[in-house]
Amino acid sequence: MSKYRTDSLFASEEVEEPICSHIVRVAFESAADMEFDYLVPNEFWPIEVGQRVEAPFGKKNKLEVGFCVETDISRREHRETQRKKGKIFKLKKSFQGS
Repeated sequence: MSKYRTDSLFASEEVEEPICSHIVRVAFESAADMEFDYLVPNEFWPIEVGQRVEAPFGKKNKLEVGFCVETDISRREHRETQRKKGKIFKLKKSFQGS
């Protein structure tokens, strides 16, 4: 007798992840001397240095407003930075004209 196997008890919708081709470096007020790398969904691109962005930050990944301090970080440079820091997150919002 074969066993029936299911991945989940609840129906799940396939949510398509946005394509992220760019990486930007963001500075937050609450992290005085540190900058963090974020993937940028293509729908938010282009982002310019000095532009305000909203991204998950802190222990609870609360959305915080920060400023882009560098754009188009190379994947190699990003991997070296992230090896020390851990996870990578995606920007949630871009404030155009800020």
